[in-house]
Amino acid sequence: MSFELWVLENRLLRTQSSELTIRMNERDQIKDRIDIVELINEYVPLKKAGANFKAPCPFHQEKTPSFMVSPSKQIWHCFGCGKGGDAFTFLMEKEGMDFPEALRTLAKKTGVELKPRNPKIWTRKNKLYEINNLAARYFHEAFWKSREGEAARQYMKQRKFTKETLDNFLVGYSPDSWDILSAFLRKKGYSEEEINNAGLTVRKDQGGFYDRFRGRLMFPIKNAHGDVVAFGARQLKSEDTGAKYINTPETEIYQKSWVLYGLSDARSEIRGQDLGIIVEGYTDVLASHQVGIKNVVASSGTALTEGHLDLLKRYTNNLVLAFDMDLAGDMATKRGIDLALNRGFDIKVAKLPVEKDPADVALADPKSWKKIAGSGQPIMKYFFTSALAGKNLEEAADKKEIAAELLPVIKKIGNEIERHHYIQTLAEKINVPEDSLISAMRKVGVQRRMESAPEKFPSADRSPTSLESRFLGLLLKNPGEIEYVLDHFDVNFLAESAHRNLYLHLEKFYNTNRSYTADEFLDYLKKDEVKLADLVSTLLLEVDKDFEESDAELFAEELKSCINLLEKSYLKKRLRELSDEVSRAEKVEDTKAIENLTSEFTRLTNQLRETEKNTQ
Repeated sequence: MSFELWVLENRLLRTQSSELTIRMNERDQIKDRIDIVELINEYVPLKKAGANFKAPCPFHQEKTPSFMVSPSKQIWHCFGCGKGGDAFTFLMEKEGMDFPEALRTLAKKTGVELKPRNPKIWTRKNKLYEINNLAARYFHEAFWKSREGEAARQYMKQRKFTKETLDNFLVGYSPDSWDILSAFLRKKGYSEEEINNAGLTVRKDQGGFYDRFRGRLMFPIKNAHGDVVAFGARQLKSEDTGAKYINTPETEIYQKSWVLYGLSDARSEIRGQDLGIIVEGYTDVLASHQVGIKNVVASSGTALTEGHLDLLKRYTNNLVLAFDMDLAGDMATKRGIDLALNRGFDIKVAKLPVEKDPADVALADPKSWKKIAGSGQPIMKYFFTSALAGKNLEEAADKKEIAAELLPVIKKIGNEIERHHYIQTLAEKINVPEDSLISAMRKVGVQRRMESAPEKFPSADRSPTSLESRFLGLLLKNPGEIEYVLDHFDVNFLAESAHRNLYLHLEKFYNTNRSYTADEFLDYLKKDEVKLADLVSTLLLEVDKDFEESDAELFAEELKSCINLLEKSYLKKRLRELSDEVSRAEKVEDTKAIENLTSEFTRLTNQLRETEKNTQ
């Protein structure tokens, strides 16, 4: 090991202690700082609904929005599928994260500094994140401070990349050694298996491991939240054997079909400009950001996948493809474009100069690249140009070829008007009747994406459990109605034990706090009844969902309606029970029991008649 690398290793070893365990106050700090509306709005567009926000649920398909977010309570809940929670649970549900992953992601978003962890007790996935992040720092230090890194520095200098760009993207260099990185990571407390699981080593046939990346220019690949999950490594010496680029294999935290290079740096610009520009390579992204075009991400040489498109859909519906490849001839790329069209993206293709990639154009002529990247040819126009190139429109065989190439793409266009426009255009180009093309398109064997029927969760759902929730939510929202409720309601009307428990706590609280607010009752529950406090937050959110513009009179009317319906449900259930009890008493000829039960049955029957009158 060179002296410079020894110094580097020891400097990095001293910068991180790994003896402290997770502190719960970190979670509290994050919850204090996070804007849950801003977080969830990255995944689904939220609309103001009174003091809260609503949207169609991102976890199930629905027509009527039943997904609510409360900025004051920093919670969310879907009244369709029943899921709910805070910022942590949202990320865990949406991204498939465990809690430590969500903690890491939200800490980075809110600027909360997490204390170093002991690798022996930190969760498996987070060890992989820590290992990759630490490796990125090591490679970056080696890029700038080792003699070996000179070749990498010169290469990037010749490409005209600035120090600011290289630092921002943590561009690095992997020393040409079989074990220098893994030895460094082992000293940090990580095992050989953990380092291998992170994708940084290769297992030897005879046992043991060696470093995967050696003597290469390193591009750390981050997920959407800014954690390093993998590396792209470029060959520096022409005489070196092996592929020009090698990448981390797929791991537990890296699936290439779900990662776009540069997205963590580009997503705010993509949303702000409502446009995402997709390039092919790492340096294309670096060069674009360097010249001020920051809504650029790279597919890293792979076609667009469903995962890539789902990521981009959070930020925009408009894409410009700036690939240095023959789109018309690349079937994998075509499939990616088909997926994008199915998802409703508006796609354009940037026309690059011959034998130039975006990085070359951007660094040589920034104004030219800005013009190219900001415009583009509509994808269908591009496909038409490609399909018609070199064809004889007088020949039936050529017409058939053109139609065979374009009809499957046209069929995938989601908008009917746009689809018909391109049928008309094709009919004019090849001089074939539209009806014939439409008939041929119907026979195209294309798997259309099927959408399940939308679900509806009606705001006036009258199932017993929903009625109980509504009744309690209305009562919590309007403490002034509690005296009326105490005079007209029986706790036995509630079938759910949690609901009965909540009602009894509210009754008890009212006896000592005649004048109170929902927030005061919530604070009271948080001391000893955390689950009930969570229930209260959810119930209040549901009321806000359905009554965002309502006045006190409408609240009171709906509350009385709920009481009557719950009373009716309870009475019907109790009458069925009494009927069964009378039958049992008759079998044993218990005359006194029969008399008492019959009297009770008559009384409740009359009560039911009165209740039914009030609910008609």
